[in-house]
Amino acid sequence: NTTTSTSPCSTSAATSTPSRTAAPTTTASPSADTPSCTYDDVKAVVLAYGAKFGRDAIVDLLARYGVTSGKALKTGVYDQFVAEANACIGSGKVAA
Repeated sequence: NTTTSTSPCSTSAATSTPSRTAAPTTTASPSADTPSCTYDDVKAVVLAYGAKFGRDAIVDLLARYGVTSGKALKTGVYDQFVAEANACIGSGKVAA
């Protein structure tokens, strides 16, 4: 089984195709509770979003997730947060 390419961090986190035996897993497929994004991915997108749209915009985006900083985000929303921020950066439009 391979992971789907819909993860916002799968392509940016890996530069080559991972070996099927490289990482031990406890399940055959990734759990919904296990994000593919790490805090480093969150940090990078927070900085990029802030650089593109300004401090107030990143504060507003974080507030949508009930937090005031990237460090306060729960790991369960990393993928969603990174995907939303990257979509906004790519489209040039601040999250509504």
